Amino acid sequence: MGTPRSRSTKDQHGGRWQRLLKPETRLPLAAAVVVLVLTGSGLADRWELPFRDLLLSWATPRPPRFTVAVVVDEASLVRFGRFPWPRKRLAEVASAISAAGARGLVVDLLLVEPDPYDASLATSLQRVPAVLPAVPQPQNQSWILPAPPLVSAGTLAHATYDADHDGVVRTVAASKQAGNRALPALSLAAAALVDPQPLPVGKSLRPDFRNRARDIPQVSVEVLAMLAAHPWPGNVRELEQVVRRMLINTKGLADADELRRLWQTSPFPNTAPAASHALTSLEEAERHHILAVLS
Repeated sequence: MGTPRSRSTKDQHGGRWQRLLKPETRLPLAAAVVVLVLTGSGLADRWELPFRDLLLSWATPRPPRFTVAVVVDEASLVRFGRFPWPRKRLAEVASAISAAGARGLVVDLLLVEPDPYDASLATSLQRVPAVLPAVPQPQNQSWILPAPPLVSAGTLAHATYDADHDGVVRTVAASKQAGNRALPALSLAAAALVDPQPLPVGKSLRPDFRNRARDIPQVSVEVLAMLAAHPWPGNVRELEQVVRRMLINTKGLADADELRRLWQTSPFPNTAPAASHALTSLEEAERHHILAVLS
């Protein structure tokens, strides 16, 4: 038989359990137990990231405003040969991009090995603000940089990424340190071409991915070649206007067929684009324009 003190203690504990098991406290208590079990077992880590992905997929897409992807498609490979292309060809592509009115150019190729046409490519890249990728050496001792003539042709940025435990990339390091040099992320350097912002050094950024990759306008290198080779009767800036109109009216890849359809209805040039196998530099396009006006 217990003493009055022990019975009083039991009554107090019993009262606490009764309060905890009241209907209004059962659901919060069960939720707390589930959270503890999931956290302790590691199941929360397994399901948290896919759940976040699901929430992001429900977010309202945001149409891209400043980005156009220049695509090496099958038609471009048929016309100009297999990839990777020589630096001379890349210089012609960069010149055609700047002639088409680009405000900036992001190169997604690691151009490490020296080439006789590096100086020509550097000149083409310097026509508009450019961003070039670099990657760190093993153990982050130093950077693997573009060939020497290209290092000063634009802003250098790191093109590395860190995948989550399920192999999916969801974050990007705002900056990376290798040796005594820190570089911004390629995506941040690209965004700074349009809207410069202070670099959040050392932070890990989680994009909302509301710009869907399939919604980014694309233009074929073959189309740029056809446009750059055209003599452009009238204002040479018509090239920019044709490219903009083509991208507005095209969903997906703007290829040669789309350019020919636009050319039939466009009020700008009155002749069809040349189907040249060579890309024309901006100086050559301007020279053709001047000769056409003088004649």
